[in-house]
Amino acid sequence: MISAFLFACLSLLSSPTRADNPPFKHCPPPKQPQAVTIAQVIDGDTVKLGDGRHVRLIGINTPELDHRQGRHQPLAQAAQRQLQQLLKAPGIQLQLGQQPKDRHGRLLGHLFLADGRNVEAELLRQGLGFALSIAPNLDLRRCHRQAEQQARSEQRGVWRLNAYQPKLITELSQTDGGFGLFRGRISRIGKLKRGHFIELDNKLFVAAQGQASLWIQENFVQLQKNSWIEIRGWISVRRLSKQQKSRGFLPFSLKLNHSDGLILCKNRC
Repeated sequence: MISAFLFACLSLLSSPTRADNPPFKHCPPPKQPQAVTIAQVIDGDTVKLGDGRHVRLIGINTPELDHRQGRHQPLAQAAQRQLQQLLKAPGIQLQLGQQPKDRHGRLLGHLFLADGRNVEAELLRQGLGFALSIAPNLDLRRCHRQAEQQARSEQRGVWRLNAYQPKLITELSQTDGGFGLFRGRISRIGKLKRGHFIELDNKLFVAAQGQASLWIQENFVQLQKNSWIEIRGWISVRRLSKQQKSRGFLPFSLKLNHSDGLILCKNRC
């Protein structure tokens, strides 16, 4: 089994498609929609509802706003403005995810416009964020990936800026924590109690669980040493003790629970 994300990236080799003739199918309509009003658009992927609840949009990560010091990531304000524009019209509907809340207590959900369009897919199609597949909230992952594919093939938004190009893992520094796209070579693969792990360039430890772990198991032969991988997600800078360093603990880590978050490259990505 090859990840849907791999298929999507291979498709980027084809010629760009006109924006008025989108190559992806619209996301399926909500199954149990809730009519909601929007009180505030906090950033490109988070809103506050009229009843005070906060909703983190499923399937997308947009550039970060710095609400304290104003050091916004490129296109963060553009993503916020576009989300505000989309949500101005009445008739907004909310579809909660199978996992309805995150660890911060926010609702996890999809927003739909009155005409049936999915809000996350509209942002992704304009290149104002990155598609994410995080189990168990995977209902719209295919249309989100297709929307991102269109933006990437047309070099829209984040895909045209150097700031968002995949970073080499060998060049990671202590200030590189957070979300991004990264590329590196496999230096080690192994099993964990609850999954598998991949070490990249002897610098990044990737803990894979769930579907991502099964994908590694099924594609173990392909994951040969020195194979290149492009991976997306949140990197954590690990504070290691002297003992941990002596035992070979790597300075950076990333958690992955779906294989959409990586591409296995035959040669250098």
